[in-house]
Amino acid sequence: GTPFLLYEDAQKCIRDSLLAWKADVCQRLQGNEHLITHNSSDRDSFYKSLLSSYQPLKHAEILATHVDAATLDVKQINRQCIDHLHSEVRQFANELDKVAKHMLDGATERYEEFYQLWDNLRAVNEHLAEITEVSREAQNRKGDVERDFDRQLLEMSKAISVESDAKKQADMLVNLKSMAVKVPCFNERVCRKINDVLNRFSESRETYEIIGQLALELEKHTDSSMAHLLLHDKQHDAFKDYDVLFRNQKTLSFKAEDVVAALAGDNIEKATLLEHYKTFDEEYWSLVTSGLKDETVFGMLPNHPDIKGGKGTSLTRIRKMMAHLFAYWTLERSRNAVLSTKDGKLDKARLLQPHAAQVIAIFRLLGFDMPGGSMEDSTYKKGGFNHLVEIKTGEGKSVVLAITAAVWALLGFQVDCACYSAYLSSRDYEAFRTMFDAFGVANLIEYGTFQVLCEKFINRNKDIRQSVEAIIRTKGTSTGFTFAKTRDKVLLIDEVDVFFQQEFYGSKYCLITSIRYPAVTALIKSIWVHRDTSTRLSLHDIKGYPEYQKCCSELRAGQSEPLLEELVKSMIIALRHYKTHQYEVREVNGQWKIGYKDQDTISYNV
Repeated sequence: GTPFLLYEDAQKCIRDSLLAWKADVCQRLQGNEHLITHNSSDRDSFYKSLLSSYQPLKHAEILATHVDAATLDVKQINRQCIDHLHSEVRQFANELDKVAKHMLDGATERYEEFYQLWDNLRAVNEHLAEITEVSREAQNRKGDVERDFDRQLLEMSKAISVESDAKKQADMLVNLKSMAVKVPCFNERVCRKINDVLNRFSESRETYEIIGQLALELEKHTDSSMAHLLLHDKQHDAFKDYDVLFRNQKTLSFKAEDVVAALAGDNIEKATLLEHYKTFDEEYWSLVTSGLKDETVFGMLPNHPDIKGGKGTSLTRIRKMMAHLFAYWTLERSRNAVLSTKDGKLDKARLLQPHAAQVIAIFRLLGFDMPGGSMEDSTYKKGGFNHLVEIKTGEGKSVVLAITAAVWALLGFQVDCACYSAYLSSRDYEAFRTMFDAFGVANLIEYGTFQVLCEKFINRNKDIRQSVEAIIRTKGTSTGFTFAKTRDKVLLIDEVDVFFQQEFYGSKYCLITSIRYPAVTALIKSIWVHRDTSTRLSLHDIKGYPEYQKCCSELRAGQSEPLLEELVKSMIIALRHYKTHQYEVREVNGQWKIGYKDQDTISYNV
């Protein structure tokens, strides 16, 4: 028969369940490892689960009439749970108050503890909102801690400002940065306060010297990771000029003579390179010095007669182009920087400037070191000679590439800068786009991956995919090509070592297009249906399919059958290996897609 439960047994079951729920809720907060982890999502999951455990108690009040209040008071159990949660929140908050008092005393070991306690209050406020008084308590105590923290932070910033010892200032700044990193919830407000202090030092030449002293102290600080973040993190731009200073200290110690002496190879006109470098250096600094004194010079650089009015491809003109391009690059990146010392003299070491190796590398790429020290116009008209230059990571390869590209563009060439990485290509182009625009060559310089540049070259007269599709689908014999007049091209390859790897060098770039047609779809489905017999499936069998015959009759009246035969053969082979090929399934913009590795990315349209 149908199972049933006696009323008395049901009452006991309710009582037992309520007591179990109460015990579960009250015990969950005690020593739970999910409350003391640095992972905020663990706490979110915990409090969501805690709410799920509490909700039956809240809704169980409707069963109060079925439980003897003298034996078990349902409302009282609910009240006890709330009181217990309330007590735990107060305990978190009280402990947080104690830790917060030592936050700005340099007790860096307590930063993570502070964050964990504060984040518990945050999670309670967000996920236990149904338990109003508990959530409100968490919100109020969290707000009290934040206000007290802001007050202490203000006092700390004032202490840094009035401190005269650069080492002590550096120590306090490192402590603040450590707090910003280890207490993510306060990262933005701490970094903002750090910037307020540093920006006050940067307001005048008198206090700007303090930035220099701080930078030197941070360079040798024992907490090198936090000091490095202060000096180089984009969140703090007060040290950007000193970042340039440190760079220059390393690079400017190598003179042009040192660079040229280290060159190895045959028929290198070293004396010619040094002569051109000396003249370039004079021209460059003349332009930079004028631009620093007169802001209008900066805007006139791209339109100078040496750039736009000159004719021919003499090395003198090209050297002047380089001087103007580098001067523009320097002046653009030195705006608003404090470049002079207290006595008002220009400190060249604070300027972002090309070092000798970069300039000489471009000289060699442009043929300045050819025997006789010159390259005929006819050679430049052909795009110069092929060159291979090694510039290691961090030595300014992007600048060399950009200036070389701009010179060739100013000479009238279309320049392609190829790289294996879409990210690196985009990053480098954006870094120099302002300069390209100013000199009017942005439309002549293309940064892109090998694939993108191949596509552009192949489709320079017409979209090949559309043309092939039209040939197959229509009865005409030609879709017509318009051969546009194009400029001579120069190809600059970044990360050339990757280009010479097996998957690039000597490989073919194969284009694929999809013929979307009802008859084609029907044929593909028919072949797929017979995939289990793929080991025996043959072209002869498929040619007998009605779907195959329809494709032949509808696609260019059978003229495309040889191509169709080859495609069907490929399908047969693919059916035999489709379970073993490499692919990835990923969610893209809310949709699951199958992708294939394409150099350093995943392609979803191969």
